Amino acid sequence: MSNNITASQKKNIDFIRQLNEAPDGQVVQDALVTSANYFLDVLAKKVNQYKLVNTGDLLKKAKIEEIGTNQVNVKLPYYYDFINKGVRGARSKQPASSPYSFKDSYSMSAEGRKNIKSLIDNGKAKLRVVKPGREVGLERKRRNVADIQLDTLIFAIKSGGIKRRPYFDEALEESRKEIASIVGKAYGKEITLSIKPK
Repeated sequence: MSNNITASQKKNIDFIRQLNEAPDGQVVQDALVTSANYFLDVLAKKVNQYKLVNTGDLLKKAKIEEIGTNQVNVKLPYYYDFINKGVRGARSKQPASSPYSFKDSYSMSAEGRKNIKSLIDNGKAKLRVVKPGREVGLERKRRNVADIQLDTLIFAIKSGGIKRRPYFDEALEESRKEIASIVGKAYGKEITLSIKPK
């Protein structure tokens, strides 16, 4: 067992030595930033291909974060993977392979409601609402047609789910080889790239 630990430690020391022998740290860091930008360009292409642009926040909120030397993170809004993997509806098991699902609650955050409303306002979601019936007494709250449309669309999304559109997985796969090449040139050697979304 001790031989395995020693071999493992030696491998780590060799890797650290290789990093020290690598070109100037700034060259490597620049290559990582270039790679992150390349990935975001491919991601934007996939977002447009799948027609996922509504407010544009998915791409506007994407950030490249440099963590020390030899590490760059690409940060996306938390919901990026919901569209990528799809979300099972509260009344539907589709898409069955998704790790995400809506609960039976049909409420939505203020930000979510605003985004859904913009779909209606931009004409990307079309709903026809029959004029509400006459309200009796004060028990029923007056609601305009826009509010009814919004609630109807939220109910439809949460009950039916969100279809899987693997824009992120495809962008990752499509950019992997080029990113490995960019970073490999900075190190002056061929490398194998491992990219894992958190």
